[in-house]
Amino acid sequence: MRVLHVITGLGLGGAETSLVKLVAATPEIEHRIVSLLPEGALAAAARAAGATVQSIDVSPSPAALLRVGRLTRIVREFAPDVVQTWLYHADFMGFLAARLAGLPDRTVPVAWNIRCADMDLSHYRLATRLTVRLLALLSRLPQAIVTNSRAAVEHHRKLGYAGDFTVIPNGFDTGRFAPDATARARLRAEWGMTADQPLIGFVGRLDAMKNLPLLCRALSFVTARQEDVRAVFCGQWLGPNDGAAQRLLRRHGLEGRVRLLGPRDDVPAVLSALDCLVLSSRSEGFLNVLGEAMACGVPCATTDAGDAALIVGGEGRVVPRGDADALSRAILDILTLPPDEKEALGRRARERIEREFSIAAMAGRYLDLWASLAAKAAPRS
Repeated sequence: MRVLHVITGLGLGGAETSLVKLVAATPEIEHRIVSLLPEGALAAAARAAGATVQSIDVSPSPAALLRVGRLTRIVREFAPDVVQTWLYHADFMGFLAARLAGLPDRTVPVAWNIRCADMDLSHYRLATRLTVRLLALLSRLPQAIVTNSRAAVEHHRKLGYAGDFTVIPNGFDTGRFAPDATARARLRAEWGMTADQPLIGFVGRLDAMKNLPLLCRALSFVTARQEDVRAVFCGQWLGPNDGAAQRLLRRHGLEGRVRLLGPRDDVPAVLSALDCLVLSSRSEGFLNVLGEAMACGVPCATTDAGDAALIVGGEGRVVPRGDADALSRAILDILTLPPDEKEALGRRARERIEREFSIAAMAGRYLDLWASLAAKAAPRS
């Protein structure tokens, strides 16, 4: 089978990373990737995974539509069984090119891929806002619309999207994200902690959507009840020299109890050092860090944002958004489990990710979708 992927760019991003993982996991497919923008940081990884990659170097302007002709020629020459597009601008241009290609024997089925959930369009450029609205009008025409979260489906329904949605959750690298006792011991020693001292963590960025003030309120409740609990915050704008993060900790009396790590390139090790990952988001789509923590065997306590409940299943704690007291109780519930029960919960969490959210599971769902679309492709009369 031949699959032509059209994507806005190949920079470092969630959709781009998922595409590279998908290519690597499906060597039986002949993949060709067309990037609308100049090649980005993941182009080499996509080639190493087995895809042919090219850029048509579309400038972000109305003149970009003039490059549809080049994309149409690529569709015609490659003659794919399916065109899989990724992100809004590529969804539009890939769909248009597939319609214009005019293969002699059949129409080419198109599957859009939409990743955003709960987006505030006012924060986006006019071209993006217009593209999102235009796609809503066209949404009955592609043969499938793929999202990575149920939250994205609900959000786009509200925007007027009316097509057939297929939810394919992100796949996690359970080889990279796995329990690591050596890393756990090393980092805890580096942070001046004992092997059995309760440690919770947040991995993300300081952003209104993440609602870290709620997490700090919950953590202040937890430390009032269990004084030896410590926490680490890892991510952008959460470093030891970030003033906003420091002020947040001071406001909640958490100085000396929370270590600000900033961005790290050893996130699997950081996760393995935790006893509980905590998320306090008010809105999300598909929460990658939940799956990554669970793959590391770390129990999670999270608000019910985006697809949190879907990811956690019964192998963690999910509480209503905005409820600091409920979140603190969920954290304490996990921290006070007997060691064997806590270990069993972490083991079941990892097994859930391996079963439901592995890269192989994601790839299998895409393969099933593409086979179905190709089988139903209409012959040209």
